[in-house]
Amino acid sequence: MHNQKGIVNKTILVIIASIIILLVGVAWWYESNNGESNVNNPKIETSEIKNGSVSITCSVDTDCIIVDKEKDYSKCCISEPPDCENIYQEGSNFIAVNKDSYTQLVQTEVENKENRCTGTSCDQYAMITCPDGDSSKYIGSCINNICKKASKN
Repeated sequence: MHNQKGIVNKTILVIIASIIILLVGVAWWYESNNGESNVNNPKIETSEIKNGSVSITCSVDTDCIIVDKEKDYSKCCISEPPDCENIYQEGSNFIAVNKDSYTQLVQTEVENKENRCTGTSCDQYAMITCPDGDSSKYIGSCINNICKKASKN
């Protein structure tokens, strides 16, 4: 009877140790995922642009747009005329990003700029624009759930 009691005690200790190890493993996994389970949420890939970080994750082609990653939406005034020669979006500064993520970042930057730049007079290049028309040779395309710059044809 004494041997059986010792075996039961050892079994209970093994079970308790296993539960502790399991809990430590789950806590480590939870912490390494920043407190978020990515079972149903794929990792969100991002790209750095002039005013911050935007998502490049997508589900369909219409999630993606081509943007100039060097465009600065935080400036109070345009200090140089627009670069109409780059309207074809061929340069490496034109990248594909998630449209909603980019729109949200730009809206935030514009709101911050309006609050910061109230009363600033900006006349020099305010009325200069590039010719109308869709002259871009590229589109944002969703390839393997990542926005990529792709040729239009």
